Amino acid sequence: MTESETLKLGIDAAKAGNLEKAQSYFAQTVQNNPNSELGWLYLGYCINDNEKKKICYQKVLAINPENERATQALASLAHPELTEKKNDQLKQQTTQLPVEQKQRTHAKKRNNIPSIYSTMGIIIGGILCAGMFLGVAYFSGLLTGGVIKSQPSIITAQNTQVPENIPIVSTVTKIPSSTPHPTSTFANTATPLPGVSSDDPAMADFYNNTSITYWTQIIAGDPQNADAYYQRASAAYKIIKAVGSLGTYRSKLEFILHDIDTAIALRPDVGDYYSLRGSVYVSLSSTTEYNVDTEYLAALSLDNAYKAYELGTSAEYPDRSIVVDLIYSNQCEKALELSQQIIDKLPQGDTTLGGALNIRSQALACLGRLDEALKSINASMFNNENMDIKTTMKIQYLVLLGRYSEALPLLDKRICDCELSGWQYYLRAYIYYETGKRDLAQQDLYEGMPRTWGRGGMLTYVEALMALDDGRKDDAIQLLQIAEATLNPTFNHLRWDIQKQLAELGSKSLELTRIAPYEATPIPH
Repeated sequence: MTESETLKLGIDAAKAGNLEKAQSYFAQTVQNNPNSELGWLYLGYCINDNEKKKICYQKVLAINPENERATQALASLAHPELTEKKNDQLKQQTTQLPVEQKQRTHAKKRNNIPSIYSTMGIIIGGILCAGMFLGVAYFSGLLTGGVIKSQPSIITAQNTQVPENIPIVSTVTKIPSSTPHPTSTFANTATPLPGVSSDDPAMADFYNNTSITYWTQIIAGDPQNADAYYQRASAAYKIIKAVGSLGTYRSKLEFILHDIDTAIALRPDVGDYYSLRGSVYVSLSSTTEYNVDTEYLAALSLDNAYKAYELGTSAEYPDRSIVVDLIYSNQCEKALELSQQIIDKLPQGDTTLGGALNIRSQALACLGRLDEALKSINASMFNNENMDIKTTMKIQYLVLLGRYSEALPLLDKRICDCELSGWQYYLRAYIYYETGKRDLAQQDLYEGMPRTWGRGGMLTYVEALMALDDGRKDDAIQLLQIAEATLNPTFNHLRWDIQKQLAELGSKSLELTRIAPYEATPIPH
């Protein structure tokens, strides 16, 4: 990917509100060409940390001492009282930036895919050197009875807005993205949710939703009404989608969690409340960086699933929710035991058997028993229900088993130019790499990036393999560590292989501690 392409992708991401993706592209630009004047300038605009901003702007001035924007930005950092004035000046200049700007460049041709993690060094908190954001997550496919329980996994993002002073290049070519343009009109007359600004257009779907507005009015008149908080949380959870700004997506989940926590505090004896809270924890787990956080949130969901089952709930298949949470909290043996118990209790000819066999397949994959997992998922397809998710799991098992000729035709049919489909490109890139088609693998990695927030899992694993081919041992180790730390438990077989690869390279897995900000809320016993 050329410098102009990464710059355009970064600017496009920033314009769409996806700041962390913009950082990734600008960081990739300066990694490939350390003398990229625009790359360092734009990276500085996207970073929140002032010290890292200074580094970026100083790099710009080292390349071009006459760069006025970098000079102004450094002056603003040195004199905070002038920041607002300088930002206004920069904002006025955003439409004046030419598409092409003279730069002192020494571009180098690279045969390998440029890794956005390579050479810049990893800081485990999710921030890379020069402020690049490290997003790591992968598609989880959580099910209950064949019904998706959570949104597809997405990368962690800072809850922040795009800086108003980032220069915009008007001729950027728009590429397919998971970030849609808002189409609804903001309803200023609605009562704000807790902690939500009344002039935040990103929350328009919440404010415009009739059910949410209704329950907000009920709460205003009766703040001790537990069911009103639950109903508003339910209405919000039904309309929330894992698209757009990740910060907004997570904020909406946090508002829902606030409501359901309030409902439980007022009425701790209602099973449906715990069932919904468990689902919210699962969705939140899909926005975290590392397994240490996703498994922690899956464990919180598990606690709530047990309580919902104990109290009784109208949610479908509460026993299967327990199994799913066991799988994704990496409690594989117990998950397999309970899933088999569920299957054994089903009467002959029960139409829900397919969902139970699907869940069992994931428990088997969690244990690394891939041949058995494949048999179980094949058996689940007898009723042709929820075939999309079943086919997804089948493809995953075939790929991990090295049966690429069987997996590829299925995956080709699943590949789509649609939202949150990037993980499919990453998986196909792995097949291409393993079958000696490195160019196609590289192309699919590029194709996948703008179609998902995901930046870990199979993406980093394929990049690691390419780094090894190119003799970049240190980069390969870092990428292998990220891959191992971000693949979900149904990829445990591959995770164990990665651990062996790291040992052969004289390294080991990352030792991480939980940074997910969500603390367990009390569950009465």
